[in-house]
Amino acid sequence: MTELNKLLIGKEVTPNEFYIIECLNDEVNSKLVNNHLELRKLKVGGYILNGHLTEKALDLIKSVSSLSIASNVKAKKKSKETPELVLGESYASDINKYNQIYPNRKLDTGKQARSHIKNIISGFMWFFKTYDYTWKEIYKATAMYVEERRRKDYTYMQNSQYFIRKQNTDKTWNSSLADYCMSIRDNGGSAPSEFVFKEKIF
Repeated sequence: MTELNKLLIGKEVTPNEFYIIECLNDEVNSKLVNNHLELRKLKVGGYILNGHLTEKALDLIKSVSSLSIASNVKAKKKSKETPELVLGESYASDINKYNQIYPNRKLDTGKQARSHIKNIISGFMWFFKTYDYTWKEIYKATAMYVEERRRKDYTYMQNSQYFIRKQNTDKTWNSSLADYCMSIRDNGGSAPSEFVFKEKIF
């Protein structure tokens, strides 16, 4: 349900009735609705008196206008959230570097350990807007996780997409990557001593 519909329901005004209010306010003829029926209900609701809009109606117009402005601002803000701005100009190589930490193999779930880059971008967009970890911390956290699963023959391993975030049954998101990043940060920026990596990847 849109915010506009929620507002109108709260004011006990139908979309057709609000259309009549707008027409009266703009001094234009309304079309395609039963004017007599809608006008009668608006009079009963206190939105029209003696053929003119009441303060109640004008307040409703202001509320809808404010809602529209807020919606436009939100839309513009969202449109500006490009990968370059959220993840950094080198996001493509950063994500590829992250993906390469994963082994090039199929997991016991049947999925490839390395997910397609396009599947990962949206996850990292969410991750960087939710947490304040750096790419360096992400690399170290991922390497620690991969090494941990390697020692257990990669059983129960999340692929590179679901490690970033995975949706719960209640539609909320959970991030194993964030948990491992927190462990890295709590350890002074390094992986715990029991994790010794074969090659330097960050």
